[in-house]
Amino acid sequence: MHKSDVFKDITFQELVTQLLIDRKNFDAFDVEFHLEGAQEKMEQIVMYEESVWAMITRHAKRKGIVWFYKQGRGKEGQLDTLVFTDNPRGYVRSIDVPLMPESGLNNNWHEAVLSVSEARTLVPATIEVWERNYRTPEDALRATANVSDEADDRSVFGQINRSAEFHLTQAQGEALALTRRDEQIARQAKLSGTTNAKGVAPGVVVKLTNAKLTSAPYGFVIESMTMTGSRTKPALVRFKALPAHLAYRPAFVYERDWRFLKGPVVGVVTTFDSSPYGCMDEHGRYPVLPKFLQCTANADKQLLKLRLLRPSSSYQGGFHAPLLPTTEVLLWGAHADIDRLHIAGALHDYSHPDLVRGTDSLFSYAIWRSPLLGAEVVFNDLQGKESARIATVYKQSAFNQGYLLDSKKLPRGEGFEATTQAWGTIRAAKGLFLSADTAAGADTPHLDMPAAIRQLKSALQRVTELATATTQAKGDAADKATQAALLDGLSQLCDAGLLASAPGGMAFTTPKSVQHSAGENVIVTAGRHMDVSITERLRMVAGELISVCAHKLGIRIFSKGKIEVQAQEAPLDLFADQQLHVSSANANVLVNGKTKAVLASGGAAIKIENGSVEVICPGDFKIKAGSFTFEGPENADLPLPMLPASEFNPTNSYPLTR
Repeated sequence: MHKSDVFKDITFQELVTQLLIDRKNFDAFDVEFHLEGAQEKMEQIVMYEESVWAMITRHAKRKGIVWFYKQGRGKEGQLDTLVFTDNPRGYVRSIDVPLMPESGLNNNWHEAVLSVSEARTLVPATIEVWERNYRTPEDALRATANVSDEADDRSVFGQINRSAEFHLTQAQGEALALTRRDEQIARQAKLSGTTNAKGVAPGVVVKLTNAKLTSAPYGFVIESMTMTGSRTKPALVRFKALPAHLAYRPAFVYERDWRFLKGPVVGVVTTFDSSPYGCMDEHGRYPVLPKFLQCTANADKQLLKLRLLRPSSSYQGGFHAPLLPTTEVLLWGAHADIDRLHIAGALHDYSHPDLVRGTDSLFSYAIWRSPLLGAEVVFNDLQGKESARIATVYKQSAFNQGYLLDSKKLPRGEGFEATTQAWGTIRAAKGLFLSADTAAGADTPHLDMPAAIRQLKSALQRVTELATATTQAKGDAADKATQAALLDGLSQLCDAGLLASAPGGMAFTTPKSVQHSAGENVIVTAGRHMDVSITERLRMVAGELISVCAHKLGIRIFSKGKIEVQAQEAPLDLFADQQLHVSSANANVLVNGKTKAVLASGGAAIKIENGSVEVICPGDFKIKAGSFTFEGPENADLPLPMLPASEFNPTNSYPLTR
């Protein structure tokens, strides 16, 4: 009868007890254990559609444990028992009989060993096992055992290397190496012969009373036997044996004796609570219920902790796509070993349909969507409409590029788009280049910016020409050195700057305020015009100097309000190469000086000073008037403006050039 089950953290003795005694196959007093080196815990072992006999046999062989039936002895009719042992103390001792070769000269029947012979076999000199435990990958888990300690022993030769013993610790590896060594020692000296003694059976020690075998001074234990006999011939037992002082180890061939899968098996990912997310432990293992365990009792206790096969893995890196509860998965094993299962992949089913399927199939799409549909990566390879999309439902954040589509798969644009309902940030520690210029091709260097640099050089050339003319006009020229340094720093982003270039123009607009701030210079250069249009007020403040120079058409200032010019702590000069015209269309023209006022032209002057008027002329003095009246003295007091006092104290971050 074949069954399936899972056993966790269990020793070999506990495994046999559960399979034979707890399941009422044997009574407790029918099973004996004489085990010394089989106390290690097996973390997780699987019984996969096999008989109890097959399950016990393969684990007994792997651990070097022999089992046999011991006949009940005594007058009270004891029952036969099943014995498990891994050491000579577990043998049944002993049947003492003489060695009496059958000669045919005596017809009296005696219990004896009729013949015995020894054969020696060349066995490997060294046994080496190694393994890799994914929880402690830095441990080599390599163990070696020597069959013979004698350097010149010619009965041993060669080496056995095994990498499929599946030991998890160094101690387990050393125990397995010793078990494999004992197996070779048990094969090295084999005895065979015939006997007519009663009670001979596997596990029974036979000791010769009249002879001593060199290789078996304490007798020999029966390994296997064949009995023949009939009404005309006495019973005769042909046996194979080994020295009784050696531990018998059954031959274990991994490829022959172990339980392997013929192909992948189906399982379902489960969870330990009501969480919709995958329940992984610290080693990334999922709880999985294999299909072959779904009909067993206490199926929730039959969960296997299995790792997921991934396309890549590294320290804190790799590809993680979590499996959700109720996901159907395919299970496979290393070496197809039933005890070394892992999750080979996930399968869609009717409850978990493929996101690209059926009549809605988007045959050109490659999509990775997170299990709870919170984020997705979409690629479209449709020729002429290629696109890519990275998006998340949180704050409707998305990055789209290529052929842009709306939710109904209708076109809505081309290029790229980054959108979010939250905040957006672009950071580049070494500099940022934004360009609407056409690139030469896909192989264009990353920082190729000929159009932008050409514009900056053109601007620097215009500044240089204007600065030269301004200097000739005794004006304060633009700081072309700073602009040249800025050009050098932005070229190939040698400095951590921001450079933007667009052949079709730029516009920055907001219903509120725009601020331009610089720790050094704000440079504005235009090839033609600069238009500043302000609905309400224009305020310009300079800590040191305001210099305005127009080289061709002049300067025009128009205002429907009052125009006021003050030199609060220095003189005010008005000079013109030609006519200087001062007039008032509808009111007065007042010229007032606190100490002196002088009106002069061609060597003649009218000087007004200290309440007196002095007329100075090298030529004629003419008065043309309808009448001339001389009256007494009178004062003309015109108020002088009170100029405000101000003080500007710049911080260390903005030093003056003075």
